[in-house]
This record gives sequence, C-alpha cells and structure tokens, in this order.
Amino acid sequence: MSHSLSSWGHAVPPLQRAALAPLFSGISHTYILDGVLEGLIGEARTVYGTDQPAGYIAFADVLYIGGNADSPEARDLISRLPFFKALFLDPNSLWLALAREIWGQHLVEIERYTFPKATFDVERLRDQASSIPEGFCITPINMSLAQRIIDTQEVPILEDHIRHFGSAEDFMRHGFGFCILAQNEIVALISTYAVSRAGVEIQISTHPDYRRLGLATALGANFILHCLEHGLDPHWDAANATSCRLAEKLGYTGYTPYSVWLLVDEA
Repeated sequence: MSHSLSSWGHAVPPLQRAALAPLFSGISHTYILDGVLEGLIGEARTVYGTDQPAGYIAFADVLYIGGNADSPEARDLISRLPFFKALFLDPNSLWLALAREIWGQHLVEIERYTFPKATFDVERLRDQASSIPEGFCITPINMSLAQRIIDTQEVPILEDHIRHFGSAEDFMRHGFGFCILAQNEIVALISTYAVSRAGVEIQISTHPDYRRLGLATALGANFILHCLEHGLDPHWDAANATSCRLAEKLGYTGYTPYSVWLLVDEA
C-alpha cells in the first residue's frame, strides 16, 4: 500500500478551509482542528466535484478524516495512511469500519482524556508559577531557545516541541512556551502543540532525572496564566493518568475519555 498523502485529492488554500468544517462533525474536538480550518497551521485536502466530499486535515502527528466514506476516493485515502499518526475519526461513521477492513490488526485503538474548559483560581496559579526549587530558572521561549530546541537531536523531551511548526520563526509567529533551565540545560518545557484563534493545545515534558520537583506544575501554571492574559483557552488533552493528575492540580476537572487510532507496522 502507498503511504503518501501528498497526491491525494486537492490542497485547500488556508482562506477556504472553513468550508470543510462539516466534514469533521462528530469527531472529538481539539484546537488542532480549529487551527487548520482557520488557516493558521497544517494542511487540508479534499476531493472536489462531488456533492458528498471526503477530506482530511493534518498537523504534526495528527490526522482528522471525515466526510463521505462510501466512495473510491475514501478507500484510496485510507490506503495511503501513514504509520504512527494519531487518527481522529467519528467512531460511529463508516471511516472506522473502512480503516479496520483495510488495515486489520495494524489499526490500534488508544484511549485519551480531554478536559472541558476550566475556571481557574488565578491566585493559586500564581503561587504555583513561582514555586520553583533553588537552582532552576523559568524563562519564556524566545527565538534563540526555539531554534536550540529544533536543532538539538536525540533529546527525547525536546522531540515533540516546536519543530512541527516547520521553523523557529513560524513557532514564534503563532505559538509560545516556557523552559526551565538548570545550568543552561533545558530540563523541562511547555509549549503550544497547536494554536487557533480561540485556544491552544498543550505539550509538556520533563527530563526523567528532574521529575517530582514541581517543575511541571510551575510550567503549567505559567502557561495557563499567559493564556488567560491573552484571552486563549488552554485545552488540556491527556495521554495518561500522570497527565490527568497534573491537570487536576492546576485546576482542570471532569475529564472525558475518548478514542484515537494509530497504524502500527507490527501487529
């Protein structure tokens, strides 16, 4: 099977993407979807010339797929899916059945946890934001740090930050974040995984040697305060129980489990 999406359908220009929104109704919402449809990030492709089109949006490691799944174009799209991308599908649509038919045991279901928009205790956040152990300093990500994060190889905590924007310049144009430094080493960081006009998705990482020191709490509090000051909703979407506990410590409540799917090359 081919794993190239670049030749499927037609690219949708940023200013025309909003018209694709109905294709993705019924799928778990994130600000990744909004940001792509607003033309700020990512790409979108669809099939024109049909009353019931299919399409996808893509950004970083995420693909949203929607529209009419009962067409040759839909089958072609599913056959081209790459491995190790998080697939957001309507679980009640034909898309999931089609993906299972084509990919079989290579399609793996993963549970994630989304938190609703929170009402934060700002004073509590300010206390958390300033609670950094001696020997560490917290700093906003500037152009120099953004480029350093992109250029640094084989440091796992940096791999999911900033580089999926394409360049440090694009990240600084649309996103923001904070680092904690120890003797000029980045030991923890938080950044916008995705951005939209209304809110952002969050990526947070701490080096294993520096966990349980309150660094993630301080980072999260600084990030949320920055969002509140700029009228943005900081959406917390967790992959595991540890992330859920951190979110609750920061003031989020009432997560909802949901499923995404992943293609793996070994079943």
